[in-house]
Amino acid sequence: MNINHFYLWTMSSLKEKLPGYLSWAVCAAYVGLFFDIALSNIMLFILLGCCLLTSSLRSFLAAVKSSRSIQLLIVFYLLHVIGLAYSHNFNYGLFVLEKKATLMAMPLLIFPAMQSLSNEEHSILVLRLGIITILSSLVFLCIAAFNTWTCHDPMAFHRDYFASIPYVFYSIYFATGCLLLLDSLPERMHNIRSRFLIMLVVIIYSLALLVLISSKAGIVAFVIGLAYLLYHKLTSKRVFFLSMIGVGLSLAVLLAAYPTTLHRFTELTGNLKVVNEESLQDYQEFNGLNLRLYFWKTSVTQLWQDQELLTGVGTGDGQDYLDQAYIKRHLDKYGYLGFDPHNQWIITLLQLGLVGVALLGSVFIASWWKARKTHNMAFQYFAWVILCFSFSESILEANKGVVFFSLFFSVLFRNRK
Repeated sequence: MNINHFYLWTMSSLKEKLPGYLSWAVCAAYVGLFFDIALSNIMLFILLGCCLLTSSLRSFLAAVKSSRSIQLLIVFYLLHVIGLAYSHNFNYGLFVLEKKATLMAMPLLIFPAMQSLSNEEHSILVLRLGIITILSSLVFLCIAAFNTWTCHDPMAFHRDYFASIPYVFYSIYFATGCLLLLDSLPERMHNIRSRFLIMLVVIIYSLALLVLISSKAGIVAFVIGLAYLLYHKLTSKRVFFLSMIGVGLSLAVLLAAYPTTLHRFTELTGNLKVVNEESLQDYQEFNGLNLRLYFWKTSVTQLWQDQELLTGVGTGDGQDYLDQAYIKRHLDKYGYLGFDPHNQWIITLLQLGLVGVALLGSVFIASWWKARKTHNMAFQYFAWVILCFSFSESILEANKGVVFFSLFFSVLFRNRK
């Protein structure tokens, strides 16, 4: 066998085996998100390499051409490129484009490769993603327990130190992964009693962990997503309502047992009148809700006054513009310069205006509609969790958020039933 024949034989053999490795490459990329950006990027590059070797250019173009949702997501990224043209802070705009590059790279490369997986292979992949999520929480629990009992660290279980990544992003991963697992389990378990017990354990465990890490949005997203899941999985309405009563009682018990998280909910109604103030004069107490509301009001009001609502101020100028608005309203005295508005829709409005908001909304609407038509429950759970968090966090402005969104969007979205 000469060198040319050996090379052709090797490449042919590799292409035959790559589809089987593709699922594991996705899992590795997901695991990489729990580590630092450098390792995460290595896992992503491996996945992208597998996708390039698995599919041809023609199949990439055909897959993207066949999906309106993928096209809209790519156009949303390209709108950031246009927004760079009218940004004053050009260097930061380039950084934003680099950070959000996965919004275009993953739909172009990963989505077409995923379409080559059969429904059964894709179903197994979804199950694996759910299992990885549960295993990650068990690892973090063991580490926290070790640090508490051996190192006498009183903050080991605190939400800011529990996971290896910020708790907001971990709660997004966890809520999504647990819903994927709960969706995958029933079809793989034929024994009704075993199925009931395992799902019950997963539900209680999921609620307990979300309460432990004090994620308000995570709890709300998971409970509503769980209600949607049980409504479709349970054939009896009576059983469904009894199940949701049980979920509600379980959540109430867990919140009573862990008052730290309960307090995060009860404090939300405190000092809401501060939102009505145009400019802060005296000292004001802020909590998670009234501070966010004041950020949002400041952003929209300033854009309206400057007549920048339609196109925004540019990809690179959002935070600079917001800081100037903070100074006008004396928020700088509270140390909030550099804080984003904690709302993906508001930060998109700042950067790209109503055009960008409409395009991002179109991505959610088109993909959700397609997922419902194809009975793609896994994607619906993912989209629901992302939508819930998009109103309380700027999830596409951080690496751990935009990579997760791009990865799971490209992996879970399907063109067929």
